[in-house]
Amino acid sequence: MRRLWFNSPILQQSAVLSRALSHLIENDSIKIYLAYDHPWWRDLGLEPGRSVSDGPLRQTIYLQEDPSGASLIMASYSFGRHAFHTFPSLESSPTEQAAGQLDGAIIREVTDALSDLHGITVPLPIDGRGVRWGDTTVGSDIPLWGPGVEPWKMTRELIAPLDRRRLFVCGDALSLNQGWVLGALQTTAHVLDLI
Repeated sequence: MRRLWFNSPILQQSAVLSRALSHLIENDSIKIYLAYDHPWWRDLGLEPGRSVSDGPLRQTIYLQEDPSGASLIMASYSFGRHAFHTFPSLESSPTEQAAGQLDGAIIREVTDALSDLHGITVPLPIDGRGVRWGDTTVGSDIPLWGPGVEPWKMTRELIAPLDRRRLFVCGDALSLNQGWVLGALQTTAHVLDLI
């Protein structure tokens, strides 16, 4: 989004867009997927969906289980260098191995974090995969709103950032669901509401 703004004199005329882009922080992102033979979170009364915490597992998504009983969880969506301090084996391992296979150390670290989050002993998964974005030259870092920003006050205005011009901006970078297809879809729906 910054590259688009930088190369567009028209977009640079938008004060709200310029202000919003100055409040975005680019971060590394690590997504870890863990497979279980049964959805242990159901025993806690948790339904499929997303939970957000201020712990090392910033967002945890409990997915609908398969009819066979197998289940999947996106256990981590940790941002920035913080993830490497919390899960040190991520720094040296990686998620770049064949098909994103996670080694045992990372799986144990994430399982311990899930156990702390829920106050129970979470079982080890039957499989774990991961992917890491960031530290690249192609700009694949995940944009996040910086500290103290109140994005809900400006996201609607960002959809049509220029008065009297039928120019619309949509995508996850300037949404309330950054780093997700959901953010792109929500902003697209807002554009459709305007036209």
